Amino acid sequence: MQSLRSRKLNGGYDFLLIFPVPKRSTPVEHRIRPPRVALYARCSTADQRIDLQLSGLRSLARQREWEVTGEYIDHGFSGASAKRPQLQKMLGEVHRGRVDVVAVWKLDRLGRSTKDLLTLLEEMRVRGVDIVSTMENLDTSTPSGKFFFGMVALLGEVERDWLRERTVAGLAAARARGVRLGRRPVDIDIERALQLRAQGLSIRQVARNLGVGATTVHRALRGADGAVPMTPSESAGSDAPEILETTGSSQPTGVAA
Repeated sequence: MQSLRSRKLNGGYDFLLIFPVPKRSTPVEHRIRPPRVALYARCSTADQRIDLQLSGLRSLARQREWEVTGEYIDHGFSGASAKRPQLQKMLGEVHRGRVDVVAVWKLDRLGRSTKDLLTLLEEMRVRGVDIVSTMENLDTSTPSGKFFFGMVALLGEVERDWLRERTVAGLAAARARGVRLGRRPVDIDIERALQLRAQGLSIRQVARNLGVGATTVHRALRGADGAVPMTPSESAGSDAPEILETTGSSQPTGVAA
C-alpha cells in the first residue's frame, strides 16, 4: 500500500510524492505446547494383562491432546517395592523436567505403601508435575486436585513429625536401658601398642601396624592410665619425663613453672 502526498515548490509546480506505507505487523499467535505426559502402568504378577490400563491411558491422552513422552510399564513387580526399574526411569525424566503430567490407571499402581505413595506424590507436587488417575477421577490440575495435593503435603509433614518423635523416644528409651549409642568402639592390643611406642614408633606408625586409626591409638593409650608414653627419641630431645600427663595442663609433670 502506498501514500500520496503533494508538495508545492518555488516555481509553482506541484509534485506528487509517493511514499510506501509499511504494513502493520499482526500479532504472532504463539502456539501453546501441549502438556507432556508419562503413562505409567504396573501389574503384580507376570501372568496378569496390562492392556486394560494402557488402553485407558492412551485413550485419555488422545482425548486431552497430550504429548506422550513415554510409556513406563513394570510387569510383575509388587507395589510394595519402590525400586521398580520403569518407575525409577520415569522419575528420572521427571527430575530432568521432561514431564508435566503423570497418568496412571489407579493411584495404587504408583505404590501400595502409604509412606512411599505420599513421598512420591509430594515429590511430584514440589516439581510441579500433575497426577491424573482415571479410575479415581483425580486430576491435580483442577481445584479439587490441588486440594488433594495440599492434603498430601499435610499428611507428609505429619508423617515426618511422627517419625521424628518416635526416633527421639526410641533413643531416650535406649539410653535409659544403658545401651551405648553410636559406633561401636574399636578394641586394640594396648600392650602391643605400648611395646611399639617403646621401640620408637610414632602414634601413626603404631596405628598402621595395628590396622586402626591414629586417633583410636591415642585415645586407647590415654585411657589406659591417663597418659600417653613418649618414644625414646621424643624424650631424649627434651628434659621432660617419658610420661606426659594429659589432664588439660600444658606443663609437663615435674617441670617447674
